[in-house]
Amino acid sequence: MSITYEQALYSHDGTEFDGLVAYKPEASQKKLDTVVVFPDAMGQGVMPKAKITALAEIGYLGFAADLFGVGIRDVPMSDVSKYARPLLGNQSLLRARALAAVAKAKSHPLCSGRVVVIGFCMGGRTSLEVARTGEQLSGAVSFHGGLTTENVEDGKNIKCPLLVFHGALDPFVPPEQLHAFEQEVRAAKVDCQIVVYENCYHSFTTVGANMPEKAVYDQKADERSWRQFRNFLSEVFA
Repeated sequence: MSITYEQALYSHDGTEFDGLVAYKPEASQKKLDTVVVFPDAMGQGVMPKAKITALAEIGYLGFAADLFGVGIRDVPMSDVSKYARPLLGNQSLLRARALAAVAKAKSHPLCSGRVVVIGFCMGGRTSLEVARTGEQLSGAVSFHGGLTTENVEDGKNIKCPLLVFHGALDPFVPPEQLHAFEQEVRAAKVDCQIVVYENCYHSFTTVGANMPEKAVYDQKADERSWRQFRNFLSEVFA
């Protein structure tokens, strides 16, 4: 199946970012509902491209967001903290860079204006932070992402449905963090589904993840979560 890819350069506060767009050429005769993919801590590269390719194949406009800057791609584990920690420790900056990516996606000529944001690990937290800004979205999805935020009152800004996939054995998102998130969305009366995989760790959708009792790939959870995510898209874009 032929997929068209386009580079999508954008900037925020003097930093240039390198997004990537994907869509089926035969679908380009109409406006397309759009999914923005926020990457894990490895940044822009192989995984985000694979996700937007899968989305393009089923008729969406996929947009792989860049959170680190031009030229920083497929970051090795040894350098993850160098690039991820400054963002995870600065919620305002993380949100601003993520919103710049959403704005770029919305500006694409084929974008219908209806956008869902999704993310994996760090990207999962990012998608939820975008929703907490009150940005106009059709939905926000987190795959094994962090659920904490600096101000739980921001949950009241969420205007879209949420879908959260979580591994119960994830040491980076402990039960108390999940409980606090449940309280946040309940207090704000957010339309939120939380799917918990009882025997999964962090990174259960990341092929090759193999850090025993920390981050481990799980094929069943990967496939099941993607199927449920596709159902979510069909619902919110109906």
